Amino acid sequence: MLRLLIVEDLDEIYQYYERILTNLLPKERIEITRAATIIDSLELIREPWDVILMDYALGEAASIEGDPIKNGADLVKLRRAIETTPTAEEGKVTNQLTPSFIIGTSSNMVTNEYLVKEGADTSMLKNAVPEMAREIERRF
Repeated sequence: MLRLLIVEDLDEIYQYYERILTNLLPKERIEITRAATIIDSLELIREPWDVILMDYALGEAASIEGDPIKNGADLVKLRRAIETTPTAEEGKVTNQLTPSFIIGTSSNMVTNEYLVKEGADTSMLKNAVPEMAREIERRF
């Protein structure tokens, strides 16, 4: 089962993503979860995900341990930090999470480049959902 987290604040965009992705990817092999706010994301970002679609603009900012989380780029940076933080399990030190494939999404290329700079694997314009599906299928 492919676990996909969509971090998107706009209902119509999320519904578009969900409709197109479930039409293009095998429905029985994909589990989609949504985080609509930065607050929702702070909890879900710590879970194991195969793919994360990360919007840049998410509305109201939040903070974690005093560090501000203002947008999707900050969440990408946080996710990458969580993935590389070692944990001790039965005397072994391992990474907390397997790295997710992160696709940054925005309505402009400048913001998309910033998402990649902060750790997204790639970025696409919000309306490029068929391309997102092809990229996900190619990787998994």
